[in-house]
Amino acid sequence: MDGLVDVEDAFSQQALSAPWGELGRSATLGLVSLFSKLVVTVLNSFSVDGLDAFHRHVMSRQPGVGLITVCNHTSTADDPMLFCSMLPASFFFREHRHHLNRWSLCAQEICYKNALLGQFFQSGKTLPIQARGPGRGGELAGGRQAGCRAASHPTAHGPGLQRGGGTDQPIMRTVAAEVARGCWVHIFPEGKVNYTGRVGPLRWGVGKLVCDARARSDRDPVVLPFYHSGMGGVMPKHKRVPRAGNEVRVVVGQPVDLSDLTCRWAGAATRGMQRGCPCMASRCLAQGWWSRCGGEPSRCRQRDLP
Repeated sequence: MDGLVDVEDAFSQQALSAPWGELGRSATLGLVSLFSKLVVTVLNSFSVDGLDAFHRHVMSRQPGVGLITVCNHTSTADDPMLFCSMLPASFFFREHRHHLNRWSLCAQEICYKNALLGQFFQSGKTLPIQARGPGRGGELAGGRQAGCRAASHPTAHGPGLQRGGGTDQPIMRTVAAEVARGCWVHIFPEGKVNYTGRVGPLRWGVGKLVCDARARSDRDPVVLPFYHSGMGGVMPKHKRVPRAGNEVRVVVGQPVDLSDLTCRWAGAATRGMQRGCPCMASRCLAQGWWSRCGGEPSRCRQRDLP
């Protein structure tokens, strides 16, 4: 057992390391933030409802309290462009001092398809995840059964993933440990980009992340949802160059209280109970998130943004 723990610790250290050093990480994040601000706030219009609360949770929360942010996913540029536009550039350039920037997840076949690209994303605190298996999708981007069968393979281009995929792959345990340690992790609960504007069902990976973090630290992380519109016009499907002239809006919600479920998860005695709690947590997260839209998740579109 100790050997397995040592292997996981080594994996986590490799995955979380800064390939270009701490200053290189700050430079990467800072330069990306400047480009994102140019695109979103200069070439397009940008507004945020609840920005002060977002800043408070990101930059001033109690030490040791983890933060999980969740939002809808309408373009490949949602992360990092939204966060870079919501936070000051100095926050990114000073990452080597405060280490408060978010950890994010990106499909390995997109962000880590060659060595240089993998180093860039790892330096930008984006970790590779095998989001899709050989079937219809993984637990983070498809059906749950397919996620249990999802396979991945080690890669020379980044901190590779082992076979298994879904919510049990090593990188998910790594990010859960980071949340338990008090870090910030962002996740897209839908598990995929939805270009239509209709929000799909929430996968249960986010629920398991919340429950795993609670089990590791004996305290609940802050789960902060927000909703945005307009990014689908900034970076349309199959386009590689951002577009101008769009209105990007963000609404930051209130933290979702999942303490009742995570306490049950921590005390779950059977595998069936343990598998059920993350699903219930995801459902409760959906209810708390979509209450701002005034309807069911399946009917919530970008036009419903207040």
